Amino acid sequence: MATARSQQHWPFLLLAIVLVGGWVFLFKDALFEESAPEGQALSQFQKIPDVEVKSLRGESSTLQKRVQEQMEAEGTQRIILSLWATWCPPCLKEIPELSERRSDYKKNGTSILLISFDRIVQPSDREMVESWLKEHKIKLPVEVDPKEALIEELNLSALPFNAIVEKDLKILWSNEGILNFEEIEKKFHSHRAK
Repeated sequence: MATARSQQHWPFLLLAIVLVGGWVFLFKDALFEESAPEGQALSQFQKIPDVEVKSLRGESSTLQKRVQEQMEAEGTQRIILSLWATWCPPCLKEIPELSERRSDYKKNGTSILLISFDRIVQPSDREMVESWLKEHKIKLPVEVDPKEALIEELNLSALPFNAIVEKDLKILWSNEGILNFEEIEKKFHSHRAK
C-alpha cells in the first residue's frame, strides 16, 4: 500500500522539479547575479558630487572646489577621498595608516582628503574630532559633510568609503568598507603605466 501511494505522488514531484527548474532557468540572472568586484565603483568614471562641505572651523565650500584646490596646492594629479567618522571603528583603524602613507602617495601624484560625517553642531563636537586627530597624529586635511549629502549621492551603505578621484573630478576607483592598501597601490602603478 505504501508503494502505491508513493507512486501516486511521483508525477507531482516530477512536475514540481520541472517547474522549479524552469523558474531557476528563467530567473538565473537575477538569482545568481555577480556582485561588483571588490574596489569596483558603481559610480566609476562619474564626477564626484558637488555637495557642500565645511572645514572644521565652519568655512563653507563645495567638494569639487575643495578637491581642485588641494590638488593644485600639492601639485598632484589625483586625490583619495576618504569618508569616515569618529563613531566608525573600522575608520579609526584605517585613517592612521592612510596618514602614514601620505608622503609615499604624494610621490605617486596622489593627495588625500578626509571627509568626516561627524555632526559638528557645537564647539565641543569640533573639539572631539580635532582631539582624535591630534591624539593619532593625523595631519591630513579634513572637511565635514554637514548634511551627509555624499551618503545619498554615492548611495553608500557603509563607512569607511574611499575613492580615487582624477584631476577631471571623475571617480577612477572606489571601495566601500575597510581599505585594501595593496589594491589601491596597484591602482597607482597601473595608472602610471598608461
